[in-house]
Amino acid sequence: MSTSSEASKRSTILSPVIPNKRHPHLALNQARLKELLHYNPDTGIFNWLVRPTNSVKIGGIAGTLNNQGYIRTRIKGRDYQAHRLAWLYMHKTLPINEIDHINGIRDDNRLINLREATKTQCLRNQKIRSDNTSGLKGVSWDKDKEKWVARIQVSGKPKYLGPFTDKHEAHAAYCKAADKYFKEYANYG
Repeated sequence: MSTSSEASKRSTILSPVIPNKRHPHLALNQARLKELLHYNPDTGIFNWLVRPTNSVKIGGIAGTLNNQGYIRTRIKGRDYQAHRLAWLYMHKTLPINEIDHINGIRDDNRLINLREATKTQCLRNQKIRSDNTSGLKGVSWDKDKEKWVARIQVSGKPKYLGPFTDKHEAHAAYCKAADKYFKEYANYG
């Protein structure tokens, strides 16, 4: 016999709804979403089917770019990330985990660019960090050895890939390790 929390989990998965804590009657599911917005999976763009405010026209593009580079859309006083809305619109369900933008472009919400992923898989697919000084992902300069070193993070632990005289050789070692450990989520920077 299943517990009430197990039954609750199953019902959430089977009939997904994005809850609205302040206004429970405004919960968003696929049917309600399709009443409000049209999604074009080839372009990743949402258009309004209704006028949510006087300043928005029917057919107008829904959503604005937030400071993290994602498109967010306000529906009935709540902000939603457009990539999550796209997933709900097309799959009738929300993913249990995250949604990854395959090409790393956060406002590219074409269906072909979206995939379900864990947080770890999303992190593996990140582009090179802005504070990287070598210009190559997984490569840094070791002052003591006076060589380039390659490292990769695997299962939360750093893995040393070796010293190299050329930073491109170090990056090649990182790319090989990323392919081995991260598979389709490997991103070379």
